[in-house]
Amino acid sequence: MTRSANSILDRIISIVAELAMLDPSELNADSMLADLSIDSLGVIELVYAIEESFNIELPFDANNPDSGLFDFASIGSIVTAVEDLLFEGNG
Repeated sequence: MTRSANSILDRIISIVAELAMLDPSELNADSMLADLSIDSLGVIELVYAIEESFNIELPFDANNPDSGLFDFASIGSIVTAVEDLLFEGNG
C-alpha cells in the first residue's frame, strides 16, 4: 500500500471509529461495517463525513443504499472507492 493509500486508510479508519465509537486501533482494512453495528443512518453519516474530509462527492443513493454505486462492505472497499474518485479527479 502506498503512503497516499495509507493516509486515506488512516483517515477513513478515524471517521469509522468515531461513528462506531471505537478506538481506531481496533479497525483495519478488513473490518466489515456490518460487524461494527453501523446502521443505515450511520452509513449516511459516514458518506457525509467522507465527502467532507476528502472534498469529493460519493455516488451514493440514500433511497437505495444497496444499489451498488458505492461499496460499503468493508473499510478496505471504501478506501479503494475513495482512491478511485480522488485519482479520477486528478487524472
